[in-house]
Amino acid sequence: MPRALAPRRTNDAVDRDDAVADRRRRAAAALAILLVAMVVAPLLVTASGVIDAGWVPSGDEAVIVTRVDDIASSDAPLVGAYSTRGFSHPGPILYYALAVPHWLSSGNPSALLAATALINAATVAAIGWVAWRRGGLGLVTVTVVGLALLEHGLRPDTLVWFWNPFAPLLPYVLFLLAAWSVAVRDWRLLPVAVAMGSVVAQLHVTYVPLTGAAAVVVGVWLATHRRRAPDTDRAPRHALVLAGAVGLALWLPVLVDLVAGRHNLLRIVAYFALGRGESIGTDGLGILGRHLGPTGPWAGGAEQVLFGSVLPGSTMPLTGAVAALGVLTVAAARRRHVATPLLLLVEAQLAVAALASTRIEVPVFAYLVVWMLPLAMVVWVSGVWATGSVLVLPALRRRWPSDHRRLGIAAAVTAAVVLAGLPLVRTGASWVDPSLPRQQDAAAVTSVVGQLSAELPQGARLRVEPVGDPLAESGQGVIGGLIASGYTVYTSDGARTDKWGATRTWREQAVDTTLTVVVVPSNSEPTLVAGCRAMPGAELVAYHDGLTEDERGELSFLFTVRYLQAGALEPDAAARLDALIARDLRIAVFEAPGVCAQA
Repeated sequence: MPRALAPRRTNDAVDRDDAVADRRRRAAAALAILLVAMVVAPLLVTASGVIDAGWVPSGDEAVIVTRVDDIASSDAPLVGAYSTRGFSHPGPILYYALAVPHWLSSGNPSALLAATALINAATVAAIGWVAWRRGGLGLVTVTVVGLALLEHGLRPDTLVWFWNPFAPLLPYVLFLLAAWSVAVRDWRLLPVAVAMGSVVAQLHVTYVPLTGAAAVVVGVWLATHRRRAPDTDRAPRHALVLAGAVGLALWLPVLVDLVAGRHNLLRIVAYFALGRGESIGTDGLGILGRHLGPTGPWAGGAEQVLFGSVLPGSTMPLTGAVAALGVLTVAAARRRHVATPLLLLVEAQLAVAALASTRIEVPVFAYLVVWMLPLAMVVWVSGVWATGSVLVLPALRRRWPSDHRRLGIAAAVTAAVVLAGLPLVRTGASWVDPSLPRQQDAAAVTSVVGQLSAELPQGARLRVEPVGDPLAESGQGVIGGLIASGYTVYTSDGARTDKWGATRTWREQAVDTTLTVVVVPSNSEPTLVAGCRAMPGAELVAYHDGLTEDERGELSFLFTVRYLQAGALEPDAAARLDALIARDLRIAVFEAPGVCAQA
C-alpha cells in the first residue's frame, strides 16, 4: 500500500500500544524478580539457621576470626589469608568485609557464617539485576537455572564458609557480568566491576590472572569498537571518579604493605616466577574438562578424588566448549549482537584457566580447583543464552506469530522454574541445618581451651606450637581459642607469612611458659605424645580423646577390615566406622621448657 494511502494510527492507538508494552515489561520484571528470589531464599534461610549455631572455629577460620579482631589494633592486616607457599594472598578484603558483623555480634563466630550467607545472597541478587540489564527476562531465566545448579553443586556448607578459596565463588560471576556491562558501555557498572575484580583478586591469587585477562579483553573491546555518539563512547567523569575511589580504597592496605610492610606482592611474583613446586602438567586440562561437563561438580556431580588428590577426566568438554563458543562468537559478531563481548570474555577466561590448570601443584586438593565451578556455570549460561538469542530467537521471529512466541517464552520460563527448584529441593534439609565448617574439631578444641584456661593464669604470655596436625586444623583452633580467651600468644606457626599477625610471630620474645599442642590424626599412633612425655620437665596440662578405650579398639578392627578388603564391611558397620573416624581426635598439650616432639 502506498505510504500516502496507509491508515494513520491515532494517538489513542499509540497510547494503547504503549500501555500494553509497559504492562508486558512490568510482568517480565516481576517474573524476573520471582526467579531471582528462588535462588536467594535458600541463602537467607541458611543465614537464619547458623547465626546462633554455637560454632567453634578451627583451622584457617580460627586464623581469620583472629585477624578480623585485629582490624582495630596496631597490627591491622595489610595482606590476605596466608598460603602454605610462603606468601599471603594479595589483599585483606576478607577481614574488612567480616569486621562489621564481627563487631555487631560482639565477636560471635557464628555470626560470620550468617554474614557470609547474606553476602552471597546479595551477590546473587546483584547477578540477577545485571542479567536483567543485559538480556532481560531471557538472560535472567538462563542465569537463574545456572545459579540454582551452582548452589546445588557448592552445597549450603560451602556458601556459609568464609574460607578464602570459597568466598570469591559468586563474586567472580558478578565480576564477569559487570565487566561485560562495561564493555557495552553501561558505565553505571564500572565501579561494580572494579570492586568485584578487586575483591576476587585479593581473596585468592588464582583470580589475579583471570581478572587481569577480563580487564584486557574489555580494554581492547572499548578501544576497537567505538560508537558514533561521543557522549556514550567515553565513561562519564563521575563513573571514573567513583571507580577510582573504590579501587584505591580497596587496594590501599596492599599498597601500604608494598611500600612499608613485607612487600607481599613482590613475594607472590617471585614465587610464581622462580620458586614453584612440581606442577600437574597436562592432567590439569583433564581436571578442567571434567569440571566443565554438564554433570560436573559445578552442577552437583561428585568430585573424583584419590588419596586426597583430584583426578583428571576427559578433555572433550573443554574442547567442545572452546569450539562452541568460537562458533557463537562469529555468529554474534556478524549480527553485531550484544553477546559478542561476553563470549570473548568467557573465551579469555577459558584460555587463562587452561594455562592455570596445568600449573597447579601436586597434590591437587579439591579447594585448589574450586574456582572452576563458577567458571563452568558462566560457560554454560553464556553458551545457552547466546545460542537462544543469536540463533534460535531470530529464526522464531521469522516463522512464528507473536502469540506463539509468547507461549514459547512462558513455557521456557516455567521449565526454568522447575529446573531451578529441583536442585534446591533435593538438598532442602541441608539449607535449614547445614554442616558447619570443621565442626568435627569443636568438641576437642573447646575441651582443651577450657582446661588450659583453668590451668594457666589469666593474661599470661604464651608460646604455643602445634605439632602432628597435618591439615593444620585443631592446633590452630587451640591457638585461636587461647587468643580469644585473652592470652598473649606467640607462635612459629606460619611464621613465613605472619599468619597470625606480625605481633604474634615467634621471635624469641619473653614468655611465661611454652605449650606444645600435639594433635594425633585419626587411627594414628600417638608417638609424638610419647616423645613429649619423655622430655625432661614436660608436664601434660590438657588432654582430650574423642573415643573411649572400647571404641578405639572397635575403630582399629573395622579400619583393618576395610583396609584389607574394600567393600568387606556391611553398610551398618561401614557407617559405624565413619562415625568413629569423625570422633577420633586426640589432643595433648604439654608445658615444657621448650617445644617437645618436634615433627
